Parts: sequence; structure tokens; C-alpha cells
Amino acid sequence: MSQRAFRLMGIPAAAVAVGLIAGCAAPAGQVGEMRTMVEEAQSTADQALRTANEARRTANAASQKSDRALRVANEAQACCERNSSKIDRLLEKSMMK
Repeated sequence: MSQRAFRLMGIPAAAVAVGLIAGCAAPAGQVGEMRTMVEEAQSTADQALRTANEARRTANAASQKSDRALRVANEAQACCERNSSKIDRLLEKSMMK
């Protein structure tokens, strides 16, 4: 997993730690607000992780397509070189006659 993903997952963990520390000294109403903030932070981190995973899947698919395109281009280049050689040989034969 990338450092960015670990950082994103660390946000909710830090928020929980702050919430626990502050919860000991905070009035009951503030504890509820902090819990809501922590839940929102966790939800945001979860969404960021889903987005990152989707981006990775898309990048992997693009990489596979580009690899296939490169193979096809290399095959076309090899075919072109073979055809050029054939044409050169034919021209040489016709010039020798």
C-alpha cells in the first residue's frame, strides 16, 4: 500500500485518539460532536481508499493495453522490415537482368 493510503488511514486514527483524550475532559454534548467528526473522517478516508483502488485498477488496465499496443507495433515494424528486404531483393534481381 502506498504512503498516501497509510496517511489517509492515519487521519481517522489520529481523530479517534484526539477524541478519546478530549472525551475524558469534554462535556457529553461535545463527545457526540467529536464522534460525528471522527465518523465523517473515517467515511472520507474510506472513500479516498476506494477511489485510490479504482485508480490503480484503471492504471493497470491502461498499462496492459499499452503493452498490447507496443507488441502490435513491434510486430508491424518487423513485418515492414521483412517487406522492405523482399522489395530490395526484387529490385536487385531486376537490375541484374
